[in-house]
Amino acid sequence: MATQENQPIIPPHGNYQELLSYQKAEVVYDLTFRFCQSFLKKGDRTIDQMVQAARSGKQNIVEGSKASGTSKEMEIKLTNVARASLEELCWKIIAITCGCGILPSGTKIPERRGMPEKQEISPM
Repeated sequence: MATQENQPIIPPHGNYQELLSYQKAEVVYDLTFRFCQSFLKKGDRTIDQMVQAARSGKQNIVEGSKASGTSKEMEIKLTNVARASLEELCWKIIAITCGCGILPSGTKIPERRGMPEKQEISPM
């Protein structure tokens, strides 16, 4: 169904598999799994937390992309959840690698490049 200007009522939304953020999140998920196998003891609760954070980051990008056709607000919320999950994962990896001497103590998460600051969403 289209409006008078031949514009669809529901705007098109991207294919999440083509999103660079999704492609990177997939790599992060795979590397997290391998990292946990290599550096953490089997049965460690941290493994579950890290793998879940990586999976959550990837899955929320998928869900945000799917929601983008009907709700930009939901897309932004899910994207922020994905970002928070991946940031949590980053902190855990830094804590573990600093703790076992792989990275120097006091290592910080690199600044986000090319990403705008969080913006408040006003209700419509």
